[in-house]
Amino acid sequence: MRHFPNFGRAFTKAVDAGESARLESLISELERDVRDAFLQFLRDTTSEDMVSAVADRLERGDVQGALDLINVHIEAMGGTFPRIFIDAATAETSALIGQVRPLQPTVGVTFDPSYPAAADLMRANKLEFVTRFTDTQAAATRAALAEALDTGAGIQDTARAFRESIGLTEDQVRAVNSYERLLRANSRLALDRVLRDRRFDPTVERAVQTGEPLSEDQINLMVDRYRARALASRAETLARTETIKTMSQAQDAAMEQTMAAAKIEPGRVEQTWNTIIDGRERFTHEILDGQVRPFGVPFQSVSGALLRYPGDPSAPAAEIINCRCHRTFRILSLQEMEDRKAA
Repeated sequence: MRHFPNFGRAFTKAVDAGESARLESLISELERDVRDAFLQFLRDTTSEDMVSAVADRLERGDVQGALDLINVHIEAMGGTFPRIFIDAATAETSALIGQVRPLQPTVGVTFDPSYPAAADLMRANKLEFVTRFTDTQAAATRAALAEALDTGAGIQDTARAFRESIGLTEDQVRAVNSYERLLRANSRLALDRVLRDRRFDPTVERAVQTGEPLSEDQINLMVDRYRARALASRAETLARTETIKTMSQAQDAAMEQTMAAAKIEPGRVEQTWNTIIDGRERFTHEILDGQVRPFGVPFQSVSGALLRYPGDPSAPAAEIINCRCHRTFRILSLQEMEDRKAA
């Protein structure tokens, strides 16, 4: 009889590849939902009516009142996360059924968002996002207001600075302001900024060489394009980072409910870290690719960090910002468990 020692491994890899493709497609859809929620937040908070309301509060010296106008919309944006959590957990449960049925054909599993552990996770995830985003936005806006006040801006210009800070981080606000100062100073350093619109480079180069200052309209246009690119970068980072975290937490909730319904012991579930290898991956996550751990046991990064899952908020920022990784799961049969014990 001929033996095919690599057949089982090749089959498992094929299954993992199919599962990874499913998850990558789902993650892409969920990222779009988060990105759309962020863009809606920007539309809601930068309308003319909002600017007018902000200006009214700033004129009365009520900075916190102006920020509170924004916070209402941050809370609304946070409502996206329970929805994508449920979508992700429902999809994950459906996928897990395919592994449960061969082991226990009579067991039926559906995701229940009211399940206490799942409900707690959803609430905590939304609260953590709203709190963090609110703090980040407040820091960015206060930095923008401080810059406006330092330049002696009036109420309308200060309100405009407030609006232009919305959606950005404090570092991004400072980068936009710094870029504007470079343009006004006719500095060649403006040509080193990654987020600049390169179509304006010849204009900036000519101004630097001739010493002729850029016009106010030219500066405003260049700064607006720089800010737009910063916002686009923020939208992508937010969508990727928050989606991966929410997806991972939803997977945990789905797995826990599946294990409870099918009476599967934790030791029978393996989780595998999957990294998209395309030249943009972190070195630490390239090494993590393919690492297998029992469910509930954290993955070990070569950086020394322990990660419960991709996007783990308790891990260092260097391990989670813009992470595109995901996990796949495998439920071992009782026979496989026995074989491993005997090995």
